[in-house]
Amino acid sequence: MKTQLYAKENAGQLTLAVRKVSIIIYLIELVIFCLILFGALGVMAQEKEGFLMNKTKDVQISDFKKFDVIKIEGNTYLNLVVQNLTAGTTVYFVERSSNNYDFTIINFKEGIASPLEILYSWIDKNPPLGKVYYRIREVSHDGIISVSAIHSVGSDGTIASK
Repeated sequence: MKTQLYAKENAGQLTLAVRKVSIIIYLIELVIFCLILFGALGVMAQEKEGFLMNKTKDVQISDFKKFDVIKIEGNTYLNLVVQNLTAGTTVYFVERSSNNYDFTIINFKEGIASPLEILYSWIDKNPPLGKVYYRIREVSHDGIISVSAIHSVGSDGTIASK
């Protein structure tokens, strides 16, 4: 009799433990779903913001100290020299296009406020085939957007700037 009672208690505790584990797994799945959902919403917001950035009226052509594009062995190297005297955060976005019209952000770096000239470098390890256009978009902490001259790189490595 004691053995049957003990077996029933263990079965009840086991069932309760299985239910607790099931609830924990469900909560973990719910958290993962929420993270994926918020991540997708964040990407959509960034795409919308990028679209609005292309249409903004605060864009001005920047006079960066130096902006070079070099193609070596299939990789495209971009070098930007700036002197950022203003305090606050500045972000530099590298944008690429295959048609010189639709630019996509492929990389970025946060700028440093400094009276010295600073070199920022990027590598495009997977440039598309054919002629590719690059530009740098600078967004300052107060929302002013500056765009560099456009540099094009041919598949044969020839470089031109506009």
